[in-house]
Amino acid sequence: MKEKDPIKDYVEQHREAFDMEDLPEDLWSSIEQELPEVKTPKMVPLRAVLQVAAVVALVVTAGLWFILQDGSEDLSAENNPAELVDPLDQYPELAEAEFYYQTRISEAEDALSEYTIDPEAFETLDLLEEEMNRLKADLGEQVDNERLIEAMVQLYQYKLKMLEQMLNQIKNLDHESEEDEVVVVSM
Repeated sequence: MKEKDPIKDYVEQHREAFDMEDLPEDLWSSIEQELPEVKTPKMVPLRAVLQVAAVVALVVTAGLWFILQDGSEDLSAENNPAELVDPLDQYPELAEAEFYYQTRISEAEDALSEYTIDPEAFETLDLLEEEMNRLKADLGEQVDNERLIEAMVQLYQYKLKMLEQMLNQIKNLDHESEEDEVVVVSM
């Protein structure tokens, strides 16, 4: 046997009393004014940023490859005594530039490590690192080491610039998220 709900019984018995009064016409507008304003989150297409970074890395790598192929000749170790010496000892300006950029890059990477970032964003940086390692291996083997050093410094500059851009974008998103909710979308 079902038990009767006393509230339901009361409402059914006094239904006419509930329907007697009309609501004020401005009731809904006053309720709307008290509600917090709902803001639409801004969308940042992560895929577009990654595509641009990948294109930049590809263009830089291709340009460096063409630059280095122009002046390269096949030299043996007996004709090139520079191979017997550490390239950084032979080029102190390269050692200085490498120290400077590696320090700045490490600082930027440390700053980025505070955030959760999609690993896909670092693929372009990994490509730049692979190219840098290849250039270091070629140093001393190439006829035009000055151009090779310039290419290495440019790679350091591009890597640092990309890390700084990522950090600036994240900081801007953090600043905007204080004002609005920001959603990063991977497409």
